[in-house]
Amino acid sequence: MMRSILTALWVTALVASGAAAADQAGVVQKPAVDVYAEPRLDAPKISTLKRDAAVTIASQQGLWYALRLPDGATGTCASTTCGSRRTDRAAAGASAR
Repeated sequence: MMRSILTALWVTALVASGAAAADQAGVVQKPAVDVYAEPRLDAPKISTLKRDAAVTIASQQGLWYALRLPDGATGTCASTTCGSRRTDRAAAGASAR
């Protein structure tokens, strides 16, 4: 019985980690967001995105998201400035209750 439970937990964790690794649609949440070449504030700035701009969140490294922009460029932004659309919808639903 215990072995079945542990196996089920392991499989669930494995599936969840694979889902987290997949790209997520994201949206800029601040009025303007700087996109940097590397996950550092002193890295070269490659773009500035405006609120509601669509991005693809490829991964997260600490407090930074690795992004794919609509023009195909890649960069990073602080995770506090961009969010996944799924998270935004869930938060909107929770605040509406």
